[in-house]
Amino acid sequence: KASQSEIDQMPLYATDTLEALKNRFSVIYDKVKLIKGHAELTYIVKDNLRFTLGGDYYQYTPTDQAKVWYHPDMKISLQGQYIYHTNFIFKAMLSYIGTQYAPVAPATGSADMTKWATKTINGYPDLNLGFDYKFSKPFTAFLNLNNLANVSYQRWLNYPTQGFNVIAGI
Repeated sequence: KASQSEIDQMPLYATDTLEALKNRFSVIYDKVKLIKGHAELTYIVKDNLRFTLGGDYYQYTPTDQAKVWYHPDMKISLQGQYIYHTNFIFKAMLSYIGTQYAPVAPATGSADMTKWATKTINGYPDLNLGFDYKFSKPFTAFLNLNNLANVSYQRWLNYPTQGFNVIAGI
């Protein structure tokens, strides 16, 4: 599937340099042309085992900003799911988020974004495993193991994500 669109007021984010702690974002709106491609292939081995390979490609052309801040150029994922006796669900996902760009204010903290530099945020992989146990239709317990490779990356400039982490719940 492919599409082309023009977004009149696309929200983009930049670190608020007027904030003393620099821990807030300002929203900048820009007119953006977007060309998007999506492909997905699912292979069902059996009723209880499936694999899905998917990918998205984005080409952004902003009107006023140098780049479209914090929007990746691609996303790729490979997912697998195995259901055992209808109550046990095992999941695995390997994904890759492509290159993104962040605006960087000069040391003087200028609010004039035409004087700001562009910092490249490299793409990163993410590997996750999950397990669900269905007690009944509305009641499920889960365990997710995230970022198994303990990859250090920043989804937002100067905001590092957690390394390996575990989330459980009911």
